[in-house]
Parts: sequence; C-alpha cells; structure tokens
Amino acid sequence: MATKSQAPKSLLSEMTILTALRTAAMSALAAKYLAPAGCDLFGMLLRAAHKG
Repeated sequence: MATKSQAPKSLLSEMTILTALRTAAMSALAAKYLAPAGCDLFGMLLRAAHKG
C-alpha cells in the first residue's frame, strides 16, 4: 500500500505506462489497416520520453 508521499509518484508512473501502451496500440492498428496490400515489413522511429 502506498503512503501519502508515494501515491502521486505511483499514479504518475501508471499514467506514463498507460500512455505508452495506448501509443503502441494505435501504431499497431495504423500499421495493420493503413499499410499497402502485401506489405510485410514495418519500421518505426522512436523517441524516448523526456524525464526532467
């Protein structure tokens, strides 16, 4: 169980993970449905989240 000082940090961490999963899911859907027929190769450029 999180203490009062840990709760906001824990919640922020969960929101970051959730955002990453949503982004990955939308990228996968876009690749699946918007790729040309017969395409069997997918490339992606990534940028790490800035923590500061």
